[in-house]
Amino acid sequence: MKRTLWTFWAKRPFCLLALVTVGLLTACHEDDPYAGYIDPVKVFSFGNDDVGYDAIDYYNVMKYAHDPRIEQIIYFLDSTNNNNNYTGFSTNNISQLRGILQECLDYTPKATGAGTFRFRRRGASVEDSLWFVANGWKIRTM
Repeated sequence: MKRTLWTFWAKRPFCLLALVTVGLLTACHEDDPYAGYIDPVKVFSFGNDDVGYDAIDYYNVMKYAHDPRIEQIIYFLDSTNNNNNYTGFSTNNISQLRGILQECLDYTPKATGAGTFRFRRRGASVEDSLWFVANGWKIRTM
């Protein structure tokens, strides 16, 4: 009896099904948005400059807050930028800044702060200072 390729695979339907399935999964894998690596930490830079607070806007943050691959969202204040100087802020302005950032932290429990604020000496109240530090930012006085 002569064996052909068809008779070989016809007797092994499980192997044929496995090969077809692997081929289909590989083809579908290319279009999958979850196929590639994504950093589990998303960093949003903001500051008292051109970038402003648009980076930590609700709609911008929420694109990542609901993504299960993102584990942490960091609101990063770049302290190396000379424009990120809050020494001109009064105590009331610093309290308002705290309120804005509190709303941003309330968007998602994944959010936290990082970076260093520069305030004038005794510019921030004790409560505001403790709040900034408790939420991940540092404070430097000038």
